[in-house]
Amino acid sequence: MTVVNGVEAFAMLRAGFPARVILLDLTMPATNESGTFLRARQADPVIASIPVVGITGSWQDAKSAFGAHAVFAKPLNRDRLVACLHDLCAPRPARPGE
Repeated sequence: MTVVNGVEAFAMLRAGFPARVILLDLTMPATNESGTFLRARQADPVIASIPVVGITGSWQDAKSAFGAHAVFAKPLNRDRLVACLHDLCAPRPARPGE
């Protein structure tokens, strides 16, 4: 799924879209600053459990990527991004009691 801003992303996630990972442009439209989406997701435990991979045109933006599992600079290294997504989306062994 692709959305154009954080408001749209939250609406889809809150409606139950089964995201396995979130690719976040750290300068995406309709946010007050690059870290807004990451801070706001902390208030929703379901959304907070979804891994986030930040993408930025400036490493200065990366400073605000707290909570991101990884951050990649543009232009993207496609192989590294795919490897990261594969790792984050790989099935995890069940923990005892699950």
